[in-house]
Amino acid sequence: TLFYVGDGIFATIVLGVKTSNALSIAERIRRVVFEQPIHIKDKNITATVSVGIGSGDLPYDQSEKIDDTAQDNLKKAKMRGTNLSII
Repeated sequence: TLFYVGDGIFATIVLGVKTSNALSIAERIRRVVFEQPIHIKDKNITATVSVGIGSGDLPYDQSEKIDDTAQDNLKKAKMRGTNLSII
């Protein structure tokens, strides 16, 4: 499931995935978005995606720690440039 968080930020929750595989999933999403230009009024626009990954096996009442990690990693990805995934 993909949902809009705000300020141009989208999030997805992927269950049952090991942390090592989360980066592969993020990279696949990033690459597909970058490689598929958007056609608007006879122009091609290339989009980029910066991804911050948070993972863990925490109880629901501690899940904000995963979100905090993902947001921190997203900030790192944006600071390093665009079109990056950080775990």
